[in-house]
Amino acid sequence: MTIERYIDDKPDLDPRMMRPSTILQALSPAVAPGSDWPDARPGDIMLSFEDGSEKLVPRVPGVTFLPVVCVEKAVEWPPERGTRSAPVDHHDYVPLDALWLVGDDGRKSCRRPNGNRIEKTVFVHALVDGFKTTFAFKSTAYNSGQSFSRDADKARAEVDGEIVRVCVALWRMTSELERKQAYTWYGPRFTKLGALGEKNGPSLELVRMAKTMRFEFKAEEEKRKAERAALSAVKPTPALTRGTISITSGIERPRSWADPRPAEIVDPKPAAQPDKTVDPKLNDGLDDLPF
Repeated sequence: MTIERYIDDKPDLDPRMMRPSTILQALSPAVAPGSDWPDARPGDIMLSFEDGSEKLVPRVPGVTFLPVVCVEKAVEWPPERGTRSAPVDHHDYVPLDALWLVGDDGRKSCRRPNGNRIEKTVFVHALVDGFKTTFAFKSTAYNSGQSFSRDADKARAEVDGEIVRVCVALWRMTSELERKQAYTWYGPRFTKLGALGEKNGPSLELVRMAKTMRFEFKAEEEKRKAERAALSAVKPTPALTRGTISITSGIERPRSWADPRPAEIVDPKPAAQPDKTVDPKLNDGLDDLPF
């Protein structure tokens, strides 16, 4: 299979979905009594890998990872919040029919007419110990995810004669307790460890692996967006049909689509009246005849 060459000249932001890695919160199933993770605590990081395996990482020192690509989606969820609910869809942009509404619980959320929730989410596809994983940053962590994407995009290096961005620097993610009014949660914190060629940076072999993944992903995304743009291109206006105003030798009066009567054609220039050679009285009563 030949992969089209991708020139890394565009900033990130779109996900190739797997179950995302998350920062555990107080209500996460992994920290509940009797879970499969007796050592799990709020603030710890639960890593989920492409093969379905999981790994628990303590909040401190956190997890070291190599970002590959950052993407943003408007994720559509079922109306009711639930830790085990699955997304309904992933949109490139927030649907036009979505509105910000305040629910019965006093919480503000972006909703579609069918009640589904829309949450803008930054996905960070990354390598941890050489294995694929994805971090999802939404809600209170959304701004942190966007900020990280911008910072990661500043990392540039030349690899095998090509300029590569993002996947040339190692980062560490930890979490810290945040508070707003009566609500508390653990939010992400990012620390840059080093870029390619630096003491604490990634190895060339690891960067080459990430570069191949990144270029394949970006090339596929560019192709998908081009195909979607072609499908949504403006189509030619169809020919005028009955029920609209059309140009004829006369003027067709506009009427309802439900009106079954033939169009009434009115000549824009009334014909010249012939000279009266017949007694007008002979035409009396013609308008009252049944035709």
